[in-house]
Amino acid sequence: MRARCAFWACFSLLCIRVSLAPGAEADADSAKRPVLYLNDGDVAAGELSDCSDPTVLRWQCSATTKPFDFDLSRVNVVHFPLRGERLKSAGDYCIELTGGDLLFGSLVALSDRELVMDAPLLGRLHVRRDYVRVLQRWNEVADVVYRGPNGLNGWKQSAKKNDWREEAGQLLTNQAGASVYADFGMPPQASVEFDISWKTTADFALALGVVGADEQSDRQSFRVETWDSDLVVVRELNADADLAALEKIKPGPGHVHIKAYVDQATGQIQCFSANGGKIADLTVHNGQAPPPRTGIRLTNRHGDVRLEGLRILRWTGKAPHEVQTDKPSVNKSDGSVAYGEVQEFDSARKQFIVRDAAKETRIDVDQVANIVMAAVAEPPSQGVRAVLQDGVRLSGKLLKVEQGRLNLSCPGIRESLPLAISDLQSLMVLGPASPPARLTGLPRLELDGVQLHGNLVNSQGSADSSCLVWQPTDSKTSGPLRHGASGRIVYRDRPPKPARPIQQQVQQPTGFLGGLIRAFSSEAPAMTQPALHLRGGDVFPCRVTRIDEQGVTFQSPVTEGKFVGHERLQTAELAAELNGAKLSKSKRTRLLTVPRMQKDNPPTHLIVMNNGDYLRGRLQEMDDKTLTVEVRLESKQVPRKSVSRIVWFHEDEQATPANPADSSTARETRVQVCRADGVRLTFAPSQLAETTLSGANDVLGNCRVDLKQVDEILIGNAIDQAAAERSDQLWKLQNAVEPQFVKDDRQQNQAGSAAGTGMALVGKPAPDFQLELLTGGKFRLSEHHGKIVVLDFWASWCGPCVQAMPQVDRMMQEFKDQPVKLVAVNLQEDAKTIRALFERLELHTTVVLDQDGATAEKYTVTGIPQTVVIDGNGKIARLFIGGGPHLGDQLRDAVRDLLSEATPDKSKDK
Repeated sequence: MRARCAFWACFSLLCIRVSLAPGAEADADSAKRPVLYLNDGDVAAGELSDCSDPTVLRWQCSATTKPFDFDLSRVNVVHFPLRGERLKSAGDYCIELTGGDLLFGSLVALSDRELVMDAPLLGRLHVRRDYVRVLQRWNEVADVVYRGPNGLNGWKQSAKKNDWREEAGQLLTNQAGASVYADFGMPPQASVEFDISWKTTADFALALGVVGADEQSDRQSFRVETWDSDLVVVRELNADADLAALEKIKPGPGHVHIKAYVDQATGQIQCFSANGGKIADLTVHNGQAPPPRTGIRLTNRHGDVRLEGLRILRWTGKAPHEVQTDKPSVNKSDGSVAYGEVQEFDSARKQFIVRDAAKETRIDVDQVANIVMAAVAEPPSQGVRAVLQDGVRLSGKLLKVEQGRLNLSCPGIRESLPLAISDLQSLMVLGPASPPARLTGLPRLELDGVQLHGNLVNSQGSADSSCLVWQPTDSKTSGPLRHGASGRIVYRDRPPKPARPIQQQVQQPTGFLGGLIRAFSSEAPAMTQPALHLRGGDVFPCRVTRIDEQGVTFQSPVTEGKFVGHERLQTAELAAELNGAKLSKSKRTRLLTVPRMQKDNPPTHLIVMNNGDYLRGRLQEMDDKTLTVEVRLESKQVPRKSVSRIVWFHEDEQATPANPADSSTARETRVQVCRADGVRLTFAPSQLAETTLSGANDVLGNCRVDLKQVDEILIGNAIDQAAAERSDQLWKLQNAVEPQFVKDDRQQNQAGSAAGTGMALVGKPAPDFQLELLTGGKFRLSEHHGKIVVLDFWASWCGPCVQAMPQVDRMMQEFKDQPVKLVAVNLQEDAKTIRALFERLELHTTVVLDQDGATAEKYTVTGIPQTVVIDGNGKIARLFIGGGPHLGDQLRDAVRDLLSEATPDKSKDK
């Protein structure tokens, strides 16, 4: 038996099949560029470059200044993007050659030695007759409804997005349940040919004649699908159903090619194999004229599936004839077959001369559908195969690439063929390939659309390139990376973190706290000695010798720099280990929240103590013995040996900060070298000598790194992306959320209402409380019923509080003979601190101690000073948040209004 029928050969394998290593996929952006795939699984988006060496494929990546010369034997395939609409296959004939190559054009002459044709893209060609298998009459415009697939163009995914992808125009997926639907206007009488393959398991269904995206219509369509180890065709109607077996499906990778004639009016489908033999004839009809069903759906139920070819033609309804494909023949347009060898083509009479054992016959061109020839030549066993976007497919020896053309020498064709690179769809290397290089343990370069294993080679930077010069394993040449390139070089992959059982997973805090916890947990790289963390992501071991108002002075074994300013610092680790830093929920909230009255003067540092305590304030200085920090307007000294970490807060950390230390430009290359021990160094590389990469950083000075100790090297913008993802970039304070009653009060004040009356608590009973008095004894609010009580919530570290308290005290002296009482509610400070402040300010106000903050919570105190005015009936009459020069006047007006409204109950005055 001959190989598969020539009728299908003109259309079915318009896209070649390739086997790629898992994960060897170019990114989405590279789908718009040519992509080269190597035998070892590496990929590289780029362009073909001129090359006269037929053993080399010269490939220019956008990120390198020079092309790579890949050994042709190590190349698998090159895919070229579809440029607009697919080109139509022009010409009167499609010629199939041995090995499945295709040509389109006009027939000029046919003799016992050669076939002469004019090909629109290639000119006049002389083809040896013994290489010609099939001569197919071609009328794409009149007969062809659809020819493809042309990628995902025209297809709709009815399940999850991105379940399907395209490769060299073909559709493929390995997602269970994924389906694609298209309506190409399949006629009621149609010839449908399809080519489907799989790599693992065949479990798919191709529905012919469906309605829209409604998958229920698949049941009434003709379906070619897998049933266990069989491929069947089936149709199910309400009152009738039937199926017919097509062929056996073997385990593992496979491929099917079916040509089906569908007549929806009669409910009949006839299926033919690749060799032209009828394999099924099925009729399922309910006696009614069916509505038009013009769509097609392919569903992957399990395993994987690839739609390589699909052709829909108009069909006259004439019953197709089975063909004896082992004999030369002329298949006529009326379905009949004339067996015999075509001797020649009479171009004057437009006739083919056919001779069998008995006689010679002339057949008019218009009566011919296709001619099966007696080709005997063997197809080429090695070389390359080029597929053009109009369906032309040619195999042969690569001669050269020159001036935008790929030149081939094809067996059986006299002329060398210059193929325009812009017309290519794919270029595949045939024959035995060199065994793939051992990539285990080799570094790999990852750029946009590029994954190439190899090594950096010794070099120095130049005006247009960096000193990073990459030598791929499969290339004879190396390529310097351009300035501005972005990506990474991976030397060692970090092992994936083991999955935690679901029942043990605990939701972790986000924001600053989440970053703090992650940074101080085992998720961060382990440092074996004290280190500095810069905002750009740099982490390096050092010993901090001094901190002053300018920045940090240090000594490091990996840099020449000895000083860094505050604006570039993230964290200083003064001890290698952190002992049990645990925060309660309430303390955690206070630690990470800046009160509203402090947001204009927020803390700048977080001091982490060895015992797990946290101190938030403004770092003033540190020497080898003592750290001085301003906390609540007071300077405190802490023994340096008690400090584990210092974290810097920066005002611009509400958004992801740019790298303040190392800005990138198109004329400069930056790298960040990352070691397994957590060290990260960012610098502009200038030289690679053996395994030592050296360069300079404007903060750290000259840097030298041994690549033997490196896990990965980040390049260009990849440094900033990694810095944005690092947990310590989340180390930022959050301003306290402004309560609704503050907003309501502001709105009412703007509308002309009395000051302090717009809060949600106003008009409600004042929560009762009992607190210790600073002078001893107890104070209980309910015992002062009948008086106007003014509660002033404050703390000594609050600047606005300290400024407001004297004016409030002076104002209240005006009512010393009235039933009015001022009570200063101090928040969580010791008696010594309070007495010292009162002596300095010469105040004599009654002070109560809210040591646990419980009373402040009852009065929803989230920012101080907060002043609450309670009337004689125990209800909140006014509530003021903040100080300011007008607070005294506002309180005076509020108290006068209350005194004029009611007479206090003196019987309960104490």
